[in-house]
Amino acid sequence: GKYDARERMMFRRVVEALRVEWSAAEEMEDRLASNMRHDAADALRDQREKDQHARRGRTKRYVLIGVATVGGGVAIGLTAGLAAAPLLAAAFAGFGVGGAFLSSVGGVALVSSLFGTYGAGLTGYRMSRRVHGISDFGFDLFRGGDRMCVSLFVSGWVTRDEEFHLPWLSLRDVTDQYAVVWEWEVLKNLATALTDLITSQAFNQAVGQAIGATVLSSIFAAIVWPAAVIKASRVLDNPWSLATQRARATGEVLASVLAEGLHGNRPVTLYGYSMGARVLFYCLLELRRKGVYGVVEHCYMFGAPVTANKAEWAKAASVVAGECVNGYCRTDWVLSVMSRTINAETHVAGIMPVEGVAGVRNVCLNKVVRGHLDYRLKMMDVLEAAGAPVDTVIVQAARAAISDLEEAKDEAGGAGDGDVGGAGGAGDGVG
Repeated sequence: GKYDARERMMFRRVVEALRVEWSAAEEMEDRLASNMRHDAADALRDQREKDQHARRGRTKRYVLIGVATVGGGVAIGLTAGLAAAPLLAAAFAGFGVGGAFLSSVGGVALVSSLFGTYGAGLTGYRMSRRVHGISDFGFDLFRGGDRMCVSLFVSGWVTRDEEFHLPWLSLRDVTDQYAVVWEWEVLKNLATALTDLITSQAFNQAVGQAIGATVLSSIFAAIVWPAAVIKASRVLDNPWSLATQRARATGEVLASVLAEGLHGNRPVTLYGYSMGARVLFYCLLELRRKGVYGVVEHCYMFGAPVTANKAEWAKAASVVAGECVNGYCRTDWVLSVMSRTINAETHVAGIMPVEGVAGVRNVCLNKVVRGHLDYRLKMMDVLEAAGAPVDTVIVQAARAAISDLEEAKDEAGGAGDGDVGGAGGAGDGVG
């Protein structure tokens, strides 16, 4: 079974042409899947009873994948993969493959191939051997498990495990949602270095003076940073440089996972910020090199520390069936400084639009984030601004809670607290 990202985009266009809300189509898919789940589960149970030898063979393969796979992945596959049967029945009806077949033993095998090793492919990958110098790489399913599509989220830095998935919880729960857990120590060290840089009085003063001395300060990306700024930013050099190297390698590994179909044969939407966005860019390039199309449905990259020409962006966008989104902030002075200090480049996707490339949609986030550290804290607003499928109920509740906190702060007399450093109002600040 295969559900191609290009086919899903065509299906979406048909739905929109019929003036039907896409969310309603997704809900209908879920209802239909629920109605067929019991029949498919019965078929699987009959298959086990009739072929004990095949069952033992599968058990051995699960052990080889790892105990974690058996505990996490098989349970997903038994309920998640089979839930897709009614949707496939509709898709294959015109080809003479109906719901009766998909609820049979043959249908179970077909649906299992759609979801990849009974749903265990991604959850089991953490136990596989490491390649490309990556010491930590895996997937954590934090929502879903019975959906026709997959979403993968790549955070750019973390201070604790939960931050691999916490920034993304405002999205609608309509896909199998996995956090890509990668290079924990590297990302933790990067987070520490970023905090040290932002709280550095010398750096804040140097940046503030540089911005104040620039006549066209609104054209932030064009600032030539003075020696004082470069010197103060040295605290971030090694962690940033190492993270950029590992992000590229991780992107290539992620592309191999998708090319092998460990997620099954379902459309995948990718989300990432900061170094996570860099992971996604090189994942797309590697998919293009491998000639893998029809896997990635959409790709959202925010604050990407990526320096690439139009030809490279065109290659990356070519493997995306839907939109390749570049979310940028012109006042991201951390990304501006570090990109020039280490890479000596002038065109950085995270601080300016990628122009003249078909398939790339640029989203200016100046009104949403002030600088690089805001991406993690304000991801809900970033996703909404980019047109991602956010959950309006969650967004409204979160904003109400934030409003209550701000009112409480005002009543406590805390409204006069300012940003740390002279450049806080122009870019990154400590929240």
